[in-house]
Amino acid sequence: MIDQKRIPTWLGSLAKIGVSAIMISLVVWQVGPTAVVPEKIRWWYVVYAVILFLLSNVLGSFQWNLLLRSAAIELPTMKVLRAYFVALFFNNFFIGGVGGDVLRAIDVSRNANNGRAGHTESGVATIVMDRFLGLFTMLWFAGIGVELAHDSRKATLFIFGLLALFVVAGILLTSRRIGTRADRLITKLLPNRLAIVVVNLRAGFASMRERPGTLILAACMSWAVQGMRILVHYLCAVGVGAISIDDPAGLAAFFTYIPIVSIVAAIPISIGGLGPRETAAVMLFHRAGIVGGGVVTMELLAHLVTLVSSLPGAIAFIIGGAPNGNNTAVHTSTGDGNELPPSGTGEKA
Repeated sequence: MIDQKRIPTWLGSLAKIGVSAIMISLVVWQVGPTAVVPEKIRWWYVVYAVILFLLSNVLGSFQWNLLLRSAAIELPTMKVLRAYFVALFFNNFFIGGVGGDVLRAIDVSRNANNGRAGHTESGVATIVMDRFLGLFTMLWFAGIGVELAHDSRKATLFIFGLLALFVVAGILLTSRRIGTRADRLITKLLPNRLAIVVVNLRAGFASMRERPGTLILAACMSWAVQGMRILVHYLCAVGVGAISIDDPAGLAAFFTYIPIVSIVAAIPISIGGLGPRETAAVMLFHRAGIVGGGVVTMELLAHLVTLVSSLPGAIAFIIGGAPNGNNTAVHTSTGDGNELPPSGTGEKA
């Protein structure tokens, strides 16, 4: 018999494959198939792009570690680095695009729960905040770029409007005063078990405000991470000859348009953003005078760089297996300055 519960999942996956195939075909047809094939690829720039993306991933794991610490979750640095790279691999190589985040949540849950309610949700909150900071930073890059380029007043207002919504959302998520009132409403409206999960998740966000310095440092680090990833696209463009390395105006265009392209690619309607990303890039970079064929090629190459840079996660997963809490010492703060005993050491209290 056919498992009816699996039908929507398979249909969703097939739909994403279809969207990617159709949009890629249309954009290649629009710019011309021959225009997509570069005359020459300067591979050294592609190598630089891979190295830069790998460095951004390492820095991204440090950023997530800071968010974990802001939520009073202490994990060994190498455990965090491994979990981050494994998540990248699963996010980039599997259709769902969020499987890696689920593994991150499992890793934190098993290593940082220590028998205390709320630590699973606090770990999930750090993953959501990690995504939140990435999008927020990209919107800032886009807003500043569009404003400096005097590209479009409507576009500027739209982007800064989204930024304002992000700020409001951040306040609502981390405010204890608002959160207390929200908790009462949640417990009245939702079933008991679901209400407990939602309340603990919101408490996870609020707990980050207890270490504002760590949270601010993570936010600043996000600028470096996202800036490096924008430069990856620029290096790919130079590598395929879509732009000259000596053109500073071209570099500015990347900091203006790649954030928007990345946000479009993050919409879960395709396989890893394939199709919508290239279509958006062609539309936007046309305004900077960069021809369509080169834009499609650079974006496909940038996606390949992303995949290659995610492969260490596959190696880490094969060597280490699925996330588990064995032999991992984890210290969690009680909130009053005391430390709970390490968990996962095999010793009983």
